[in-house]
Amino acid sequence: MRAETSAANNSTYVLGQPVEITVSVTGASASKAFVLTAAIRDEFGAKVATLPLSILTDRGGYGGATFNAPASRLGYFEVKVAAPDGATNGRLGTRPAGVLTYAIVPDPATRVDYGEAGARFGLQGGFSAGMGAVIPLLGVRYVQAAGGGWTAFEPNNPGQFAADRAAAVAAGRQHPPKDPLVAAVTFGGSPWSTYSVFWVTIASLPSWAVDAPTKGASTSFSALSGANLANLANFASALASAVAADYPAQANHYYQITWEPQMSWGFKGASEQLVQYYSTTYAAIKAADPKAIVAGPALFVAGKSADGSVDQMSQMWAGGLANYIDAVSMHPYATPGFPPEAHGYITDIRGQISKAAAAKGAAMPFIGTEHGYDSAQYGLLQQAQANIRQTLIVLGEGFKLDFMFYVADFWDATPSDASARYGLFYNLSDAVQFGTPRVGPKPAAAAYAAMTYLLDGSTTAGAVSGLTGSQLGYKFTRGGRTILTVWDWSASTSANLTIPVGSYTKYDWMGNGVGGTSSGTVSTLLGGNPIYFVY
Repeated sequence: MRAETSAANNSTYVLGQPVEITVSVTGASASKAFVLTAAIRDEFGAKVATLPLSILTDRGGYGGATFNAPASRLGYFEVKVAAPDGATNGRLGTRPAGVLTYAIVPDPATRVDYGEAGARFGLQGGFSAGMGAVIPLLGVRYVQAAGGGWTAFEPNNPGQFAADRAAAVAAGRQHPPKDPLVAAVTFGGSPWSTYSVFWVTIASLPSWAVDAPTKGASTSFSALSGANLANLANFASALASAVAADYPAQANHYYQITWEPQMSWGFKGASEQLVQYYSTTYAAIKAADPKAIVAGPALFVAGKSADGSVDQMSQMWAGGLANYIDAVSMHPYATPGFPPEAHGYITDIRGQISKAAAAKGAAMPFIGTEHGYDSAQYGLLQQAQANIRQTLIVLGEGFKLDFMFYVADFWDATPSDASARYGLFYNLSDAVQFGTPRVGPKPAAAAYAAMTYLLDGSTTAGAVSGLTGSQLGYKFTRGGRTILTVWDWSASTSANLTIPVGSYTKYDWMGNGVGGTSSGTVSTLLGGNPIYFVY
């Protein structure tokens, strides 16, 4: 049996668009009539519809049926089609057997482009042309620029990037080339604005620049000698000159200098040697690109070494890091993973923001450059809940923007091994590990699209007051309106929210809204899925 949606490359639709599903069978009895059952459920497993599908096979045992699936509300939907003998559709890539999924999300054509300054959401990914317009469908604006960092651009020798760029420019080519998948996005024939963030190093060094091999999970990322520090500065200057010339429309160019340089795991060296990456490159980048915003160090929220014995962030602040960055980038994963609100996660974020302000003498912008949850480890529902709540926390606590990880599942060995299921989408290819041409949505994709629709262009206004126990929430403002988002991360409870007298709209976490009138207080039930109030 095989089941396909009418949007087979991503199975993601906008509200009002019909969802057509085709089921075909082979190897059945010849010229036989039988009935398949299509059961459609939501992200909680609640039944949405059960549809009988009549099949009449031909003389070769082939038959098919097409039906319109429910499409009247935003959200995630799971379809299970079964024959009387129990046969069902097989595994496809990382999507398990017996399952077909589709999502209905807000129409990108109705989204407001809040511009570079107002955009709040970024996404890492192996994007491909085949998977279609997932960037607009998810409401993403910030992307990682294509090409990579120092290791990718100078694999053979110092100065290679500048020489390669000069040769390319002389030949009328751009170097590094822009990836149209993230730099020339369209939806419905209209441009979709995106803004690039640029890497200087990405958790590795060119082999010729490595003084000693790195121990741990990351490759070849270590302290640099004096000569190679100069080579890094020269590369950073050349890269910044290229970015300044090639991205003139962007008001700011974010440069990410290091990536997860956690001592004893991702970086071999001391905190002061890590600061040298910044003291060496900062002036070079700023001189080459007046629009540069230098960001780092992309450590985790606790800011400590892998074994927890060294407070790297505190040591780097003491070593003068504040003199050499304009923004703090972090990878706001929570450890342990679920629920993200536990184990001092918010306290750690607030501590890092406070330490940065003390070191700089003024508040510093924060950006989240990678976080996400693995659905193989936590399940589809908890992956979606954790992804959304963690993003709401970092934005609510004051981060300017946040990058989700990752667009689609990848794997370590084969697509059937249950590893690295970080995608908002299933990877529906058995052959392509990254950059799959076909994807299928998980609940996280639909919930993410709703969140970006409701909160892009907003300004953080702090935590919601009056909540108790494990209830949590944040307030945002946009265009003269207020958006509250609230949830309870450990129980199902009720809360009384202070909402001014008048009308409001309450949205579920998939973006479906219902109007109401407030008398000054609104009572609502809270659970693991954030809900939104707009007034």
